[in-house]
Amino acid sequence: MFWMKDLFLHHVNLPYEAISITVSFLSQCTLNFLELFILYQCRSLNNNSFSGRIPTSIGRLSNLYWLDLAENQLDGPIPVSDGNTPGLDMLVKAKHFHLEKKKFSGEIPSKHFSSNMVLKHLLLSNNVLTGNIPETLGSVTPLEVIRFIRNSLSGPVPSNLNNLVNVGKLYLSNNKLSGPIPNLTGMNTLQYVDMSNNSFDESDFPPWISSLKYLTTISLRVIGF
Repeated sequence: MFWMKDLFLHHVNLPYEAISITVSFLSQCTLNFLELFILYQCRSLNNNSFSGRIPTSIGRLSNLYWLDLAENQLDGPIPVSDGNTPGLDMLVKAKHFHLEKKKFSGEIPSKHFSSNMVLKHLLLSNNVLTGNIPETLGSVTPLEVIRFIRNSLSGPVPSNLNNLVNVGKLYLSNNKLSGPIPNLTGMNTLQYVDMSNNSFDESDFPPWISSLKYLTTISLRVIGF
């Protein structure tokens, strides 16, 4: 299979039958040359050696429901559409964005999220993302898991985060978040919350904790207590 590493791929066809494999034969490809994915219901392209930026053309895959590019060598900003080029915000049927353990940089675009998305898992940990968590995140009400661990996100957590009443696991630790501890009242399915190692304001113990009957674990250490 070594001869394949010299190919400049423009089209990749991975049919449904391939959904559970790691696409190891693509491990030497550079995503700059992957102009179009024809993935059908392929789930995972994780743990390869893809490098470069995510092609904006992935945004044209209108039926894609699972995007897993974790543990590659991707970098640059998260692409969003601008009227002329597509972006990940166009994947409104996607239920899974697994974009962890890479070098994505810049801010999380506010346009990335909208109320017509059906996204359930948003995994962006271990990147170098900066700026605020966008308020538009609070409009994606199907979300069940949010994982933003180990970035450089700053500023206050959006006050409308508690619109996300289906979230069971919320990971915001090891960032530079500040301001008041977010009010999670109403997030009644929360089981696990980690907001440790940030710079939140000193405050009393959050009163909303006692109202979350399914909550089993909460970590607030090194945040001003």
